[in-house]
Amino acid sequence: WILEHSKLVSETTVEQIKELLVSVKTQKSLVKDFEKQQKNASVNKNVVTVELEKTEKKLSTYDIEALNKALTDIDDLKTVVSDYSNKHSIECLTLNNQKKAAKSLTVIPCGDEYPECHFIKDSVQKRNKLESQEDLVKELQETLGKNQDLLEKYASQRIAEQVLDARKLERHQLELKASLETAKAKLAEINRNLLDARRQIKEDEEQLENLQKKI
Repeated sequence: WILEHSKLVSETTVEQIKELLVSVKTQKSLVKDFEKQQKNASVNKNVVTVELEKTEKKLSTYDIEALNKALTDIDDLKTVVSDYSNKHSIECLTLNNQKKAAKSLTVIPCGDEYPECHFIKDSVQKRNKLESQEDLVKELQETLGKNQDLLEKYASQRIAEQVLDARKLERHQLELKASLETAKAKLAEINRNLLDARRQIKEDEEQLENLQKKI
């Protein structure tokens, strides 16, 4: 019975050893695979980190708040220029009509001698307003010119283009941050798998050592 029992124990032990050897081989193969994945994941994380740093450095050269304010100012300025341009056109038309009316007084025989004449009365009124109308047109022209100069100044600074560039960088920054979090999570998962595989190898080898003593 003792011999039979010893034989049975030995056979069982041998089978366990075989299983453990297969397990160790499998785990060592996994370790090599995980180490390769770890290296690739680490490189990927570093690449994303460097790209994120470059993007954030570029983004730091833009004053986003000032650019957005300038963009709002440009929109407001365009409205002002449009309004003054329309006013200037209307007042120029009025000025031209007044000049025609004043000129008509110099070509009619009676001139302005008959103020009771409706035509003469109207022309005289327009002639008398001519100087103030010219001042108004001049003032509008000057104001329009100043605002147009401001628009040209903004245009030379490429405000709209800078805002677009900054927004593209902001979007790219968000994408890179998401990619970095994904890369970190992937690397952490690989590290856990690698640690588990190495721990399993150690446990299997300890069991192998104990079983080999029984044979």
